Amino acid sequence: MTNKPKQGKLFDIPVRVNADDPPWYNHIEHRRNSDPDTSDMAARSAKGLAGKHCLLIKNLLVSVSPMSLNYEEISGRLGFDNQNKVARRMVDLERQGLVERTNETRVTKSGRQAQLWKAVV
Repeated sequence: MTNKPKQGKLFDIPVRVNADDPPWYNHIEHRRNSDPDTSDMAARSAKGLAGKHCLLIKNLLVSVSPMSLNYEEISGRLGFDNQNKVARRMVDLERQGLVERTNETRVTKSGRQAQLWKAVV
């Protein structure tokens, strides 16, 4: 008789699908087993925001295609007060094949180089 390893809590977590999120947005990918309950409650209170942000970013990059933008430029064009709203969503969009990194960077206001992104069209 073989002992099957017990599956972690990840498999016990129901996928929360918000009506405002695109169908490809996976909430499970954004939750760690070690996250405290308060993180889960915060995620629920922000219901649909990550998906909305993904759609706004994707639509912007499609509209400026073939031009590419960094997270700071995207944030400014969308009027976001916090650039992390964009930076955190870029990998989500990349995993879905909706955007891709270019081999270029551009200097941000702080003087650092930032990855440029473009829409996959």
